[in-house]
Amino acid sequence: MTSYRQIAEACAVPVGTVRSRLSQARAVMARALTATAAAAHEDVMRRTEASWQDGLRNTRGRRARRVRQGGQGPPLPRRLTAGRR
Repeated sequence: MTSYRQIAEACAVPVGTVRSRLSQARAVMARALTATAAAAHEDVMRRTEASWQDGLRNTRGRRARRVRQGGQGPPLPRRLTAGRR
């Protein structure tokens, strides 16, 4: 079936009903896909932030060890030094 008319004949309903129901179904699918995409995006953001925090803790730990050993340590990430000038 490739047309609204064919679907209407097969289901024994008016063409307007087919169009209306398909439109409603598209709206439901759009909302569901949007919600799914938002949930996936939030999950990725949480994992990215957690990974960034782990890296930051490791960088600070390496820097502190180097400073204790008399060195200067690796430079801090730009995100941490943006306000320090």
